[in-house]
Amino acid sequence: MPVPVDEVTGHDWYLLLLAAFAGKVSVLDDTTMSYRLHGANSSDQKPVSMMKYAGSSGKLDRVRAGMTWRRRQAAAVLAQLDGTIDEQGRALIEAFVSLPKRGALTRRWTLLANRILYPDLPRNLAMFAGA
Repeated sequence: MPVPVDEVTGHDWYLLLLAAFAGKVSVLDDTTMSYRLHGANSSDQKPVSMMKYAGSSGKLDRVRAGMTWRRRQAAAVLAQLDGTIDEQGRALIEAFVSLPKRGALTRRWTLLANRILYPDLPRNLAMFAGA
């Protein structure tokens, strides 16, 4: 299927969205490939800590911008899978995409209730502060 290049912010997240809403995603405890960081990588795994978030200006803005891009990407996935996605998947994507139109408490509840979370506490706190 064609990839909406202007809406895709990361190939891994885009493919995860397609898999999640077209089928099922499972976590494997086994290592299935090697991942090696080196100086030529375009991205790096950076440790996330409360101190880094508390002491750094602009982190909240970056989390907000990331959420905006993820909503755009989710909307693109919804458009691509139109007619093939079940009602539960459609409702989840639509709830995520429509977050900016909701009140502050509803936005936070939607994120929590649907487990739309980062894997670490600092980014979740930043997301909820900006939600």
